[in-house]
Amino acid sequence: MLIGHSMGGLIAEVTARRYPQRVGGLVLLDSSIARLRSDGLSDAARVRAAEWLEPAGRIGKALAGNLNYRRYARLTYAARQRFPRLGRTLVITADTQRGTRWGMQQTAMARSIGAEHVILSGTSHLLATKYPEQVAEVIGKWLA
Repeated sequence: MLIGHSMGGLIAEVTARRYPQRVGGLVLLDSSIARLRSDGLSDAARVRAAEWLEPAGRIGKALAGNLNYRRYARLTYAARQRFPRLGRTLVITADTQRGTRWGMQQTAMARSIGAEHVILSGTSHLLATKYPEQVAEVIGKWLA
């Protein structure tokens, strides 16, 4: 089983698609969405900007992470085209996202990749950190 949270969900999905024989199931916890949008930066410029922002503390790290997001999103989108088969998948979305653009994108993503989708009541984005018991319960029921 492979579990990916937020931007890690993109990496987990690519891995599950590329190596289906090694992944018995995929769980995406409030995963980032693989959208193709260009910000006009080349990959080299994005890497240099991320390196420059990294030492700038928490805000700099967040900005650097957002620059890397686009690269991961493109890789995930490409993997969906090249390796269309995805094994058993569960998408768990935080309750605070219900009715928001993010929540609607989570629902659409789950549908488009053929995943089961659960909205975990009374939760926020840091599902695995703040709500490990609830996450484990949902995954356990899904596996049963």
